[in-house]
Amino acid sequence: MKGLTYTIAFIWLIACSPKSFPDSNWEGKKWVLIELNGNPVQVSGTDKDAHIQFDAESKQISGNGGCNRIFGPYEIEKNEQLQFGNLGSTMMACPDSRFENAFLEAIRAVRSYAYDEGQLILKNGAGTEIIRLQ
Repeated sequence: MKGLTYTIAFIWLIACSPKSFPDSNWEGKKWVLIELNGNPVQVSGTDKDAHIQFDAESKQISGNGGCNRIFGPYEIEKNEQLQFGNLGSTMMACPDSRFENAFLEAIRAVRSYAYDEGQLILKNGAGTEIIRLQ
């Protein structure tokens, strides 16, 4: 009976561990923006594509807004709640800052997520999909 108790306790610890959160599975993956506010985004296959990467241990994202590097904290909860903190970015002059500004504005509005067939879907407070990443 003692062995069963330890086994159950071990399984419970693993199930409740922060590493069981989805972001640990997302970690290190380059999530490329493919849709913003319902509009498809052209992807070039380069590092200049708008993208984010999660670091589950530090709870930080890094990436690119299409021109500038972006970075900042995030919080995730088991009930599919996701929120980004104050984001920072480099300040290079960009040919299309409207796109990058719209992407950053959308990231700030994220309140939840869904994962569907290899795509990460980020939603605003009303539950509307605003960002789709692959």
